[in-house]
Amino acid sequence: MELANPHPLPATLAVSEMPGFGRRVATAVAKATFNIAGGKAELETQAPLELLPKDTPTPLGDLPRDDLPRCDPVFEVVLFGQARAPGGAPCTRMSVSLAVGSTRRELLVTGDRRWEKQRLRQRPTDPEPFGVMPLTWERAFGGTCAVEIDRESFVDLSDVRNAVGRGWDPSPDAAALGKQMKSPKGYPKFDPTRLLPNVERPDSPVSVWEDSPEPACWAPVPTTSAIHALRLMQDGPDGPQIGPGVFHRAHPDWVLPHAPEAGAVVEVRGVTERGSWSFPLPRLGVRVDLHTNGSTRTIDLAPQVLVLLPEESRCYLVFRGWIPVPPPDGEPRTARLRLDESWDGGPR
Repeated sequence: MELANPHPLPATLAVSEMPGFGRRVATAVAKATFNIAGGKAELETQAPLELLPKDTPTPLGDLPRDDLPRCDPVFEVVLFGQARAPGGAPCTRMSVSLAVGSTRRELLVTGDRRWEKQRLRQRPTDPEPFGVMPLTWERAFGGTCAVEIDRESFVDLSDVRNAVGRGWDPSPDAAALGKQMKSPKGYPKFDPTRLLPNVERPDSPVSVWEDSPEPACWAPVPTTSAIHALRLMQDGPDGPQIGPGVFHRAHPDWVLPHAPEAGAVVEVRGVTERGSWSFPLPRLGVRVDLHTNGSTRTIDLAPQVLVLLPEESRCYLVFRGWIPVPPPDGEPRTARLRLDESWDGGPR
């Protein structure tokens, strides 16, 4: 079934069997790009961002694919950004905050540090000044270490929550592996240099050697992370089953129970040279009208993901929706995308 789309929102419509539903459903996805200027969000009509059929790498994280058929009501927020020192003068520590309506979170951003031995104890060095700090998983707590278990025999050990981060202590896992592998005397060995994370939660910063906090990052969670794996399963009538969390990509801190009202203020502090970057959540209703079997039905697409791109002064919203459809009866089946820019965020 082809989708007639006269609007500047890339969109798709697919009809298929939904596993466990027992009926054919029409699933629609649309993506609205907005330019942010003067505290307003204006719909991009000339060069909107395309729908992504797969994760797409960027220097600040992987843009998540857009076509995942998520049916739960949660609203996800992800940020691709960099902390920028206030006033442009290098600093050693600052905060970044993100608010969407009444929900607000903070990150603590600190310059590069490492552990060094002082008076028989390991202590963090003073942070180095920075002007710009990427808010990426590489800067959050975690890490991977190449452990030599025998002469020139290496095994990579990782923090399963965030293999690309920094700050994780491989010593306990290395010792356990060496014992299991019956490593010779003097092994296992690894580079003892241990950096500290640059991006942390303000309420759980690393302060002593044994600290192992949850990684803090607002870019999409890698699908290989244990943070993602832990939300895949939910209790079902016949035991554990795959839940809607399999399609979530935001950090758990930014998986909200429902979408905020249209017009709710989105504000990010600490990621632009101007300090505050804010705009009201756009008022945009998205629908698909289906004409099948002699009748017209409407799919209301819900805003499910807000992706913030302050480096580009824009953002985008991903809308999704679905509806059961009867089998084909031989008559023409048509579909058309429709926008309602007066929508207030309430029921439609």
